[in-house]
Amino acid sequence: MVLNEEAAKLQTVINQTLQALSCCTDEDHGRGSLEEAEAEKLLLVSCEKRAAMLAEVSRLRERGVSGELEDAEGDSSMSQQPCRGTVSINSVQLPLKVEFVCSARTQTGRPTHYFFVLIRYGPCNIVATPLATAADAQNGDTISFPTSITLEDIHSNFEIDVEVYSLSHTSGNTCDVDLRSSSRSRITPRKLLSTIKRSNHSVTSSTMPALNTRRTSHFALVGSHKISLASLGQSKFPLDKIKFEGKIRRLLGDEFQEKVPFLSPLEGNIYLRLDSASHSNVQHQGILTMFEVVKGFGAWHRRFFVLEGNHMSYWNHPSDQGSKAAEGSISLFSSSSQSVKPVKRDSCARAYTFDLVSGIQTAQQDDQRALAKCWFSADTREDRGDWMEKLNQVLLDLHTWTHRALNHAGAQPNTRASSGNIRESSL
Repeated sequence: MVLNEEAAKLQTVINQTLQALSCCTDEDHGRGSLEEAEAEKLLLVSCEKRAAMLAEVSRLRERGVSGELEDAEGDSSMSQQPCRGTVSINSVQLPLKVEFVCSARTQTGRPTHYFFVLIRYGPCNIVATPLATAADAQNGDTISFPTSITLEDIHSNFEIDVEVYSLSHTSGNTCDVDLRSSSRSRITPRKLLSTIKRSNHSVTSSTMPALNTRRTSHFALVGSHKISLASLGQSKFPLDKIKFEGKIRRLLGDEFQEKVPFLSPLEGNIYLRLDSASHSNVQHQGILTMFEVVKGFGAWHRRFFVLEGNHMSYWNHPSDQGSKAAEGSISLFSSSSQSVKPVKRDSCARAYTFDLVSGIQTAQQDDQRALAKCWFSADTREDRGDWMEKLNQVLLDLHTWTHRALNHAGAQPNTRASSGNIRESSL
């Protein structure tokens, strides 16, 4: 299996990285250098990727690929499901505390803290940003990462984990503090940081199979956030901390369970730009009788309709489609309806009628659209069912991927800020 082969390659990378790190015995041999930090990052990312691949292999063995596909098909047959889409993440910005940045700029020598962001979706999409320090905070107190990731053909119930890792050389040698003695003594900043560091190492190692390694990476997870469909249209996300349990929770107290550690240089939030696009590709065509208001009087007219994307265009005759411009079009994007429903006979005597609230544009109106309630009548019950199914699928895709993002952002789709920064500096 491909995943097993990739996991074996990562194991080789892990062993080689551990050998390189074992040579960093003092400052003359790379201790505290950028190269050591890069090796620590490579060790952590490789371990995370390998663990995710092995977990996916185990999951596939337990459930079976064929059984999983049958379950998915059974769920989709029960009701309409939103289409898949594409989500891209870019303009990742990590704010630091102002006092930490000011202090770091006055210090000389090697940096005391290194940071990077890990973005993961599934077992095969784990991307890490480059390492950064306080000196890389070009926008005042904010580190901007050039990394971008595009996830294509994903379900609408996606979950993307954004994790922030930190390496502190000031506390790197204090990771062997005994928790039992710490719980009986007074809490100091050094003991608190070492406790958090040990806990993060244990959480990371407990999620992975035995790697036969002597140690894990010294990078510690200091904050994370889970991106979902509800996150579209937002740019600021709070960083949540690992939920500690047992002795560590009693030692730290409940006040340290929600946000990043109070001694961390992080400000507590992460900023990033989310772009999304739906893969809706619904097409349908046929004859419908549409109720229109002409010179103040309502009348029914038979039209040939073509549904493609988010628009319904119509002509007087099917033969006019290729030779003449459309008589008008109906925008489903501007529709306020969540779904298309049949019209009751006490409201309309014409059989097989359904309604749709949307924006209508005719050949005489140019680019202006008027929001109106449209009535359509099909020739048979089956035709009405087909049209309603197609239209409801388009509306479901729009409200899932596009309208949700617009409601959060209050802007038109695909709009971008004129500046590359999505957060203003405090400095």
